[in-house]
Amino acid sequence: MSAGIVAKVGVSGTSSPSRARIRSGCWRALRSATAWLISVELRGHGHTYEQVAAILNEQGYIPLKGTKFTMHGIVALMRNCDETKQLTPRRYIEVLLEKMERAHHKTEPEAPFSRPGFPKLAKLLTEAGYLTPKGHNHWWPAQVQQLLDGRFDQHYRR
Repeated sequence: MSAGIVAKVGVSGTSSPSRARIRSGCWRALRSATAWLISVELRGHGHTYEQVAAILNEQGYIPLKGTKFTMHGIVALMRNCDETKQLTPRRYIEVLLEKMERAHHKTEPEAPFSRPGFPKLAKLLTEAGYLTPKGHNHWWPAQVQQLLDGRFDQHYRR
């Protein structure tokens, strides 16, 4: 499931490639990275693996092998993809912050979540292996602040 192509069904009411008429515009080939990004987004919003599989199936995405996504397929897809190669540094930090906030609310529901400081976020980006816009390995807190403000979006556009 992690290697290959994911397709989106363009014909309403059909979920099997043998039943759908393949015309230009009916099928759109997507890389597994696209399915992975959708899965990361959904997991980032607190969906379970089963819910992610159901949502992808409802939206018409099908894996290269098989007719529908399963919980085990989503787990394998997310395990085999490297998060740092798929996400921009800004999105990586946003996903980390969402995970931290969910974990905080799970352990301490009444206490408000306070975001880690820029030095801690800079250390996380450095450890993840992201390069700065100038190509250096070390992130400074001011660079992280500019990154979250959106000043480097043009540089990291994919």
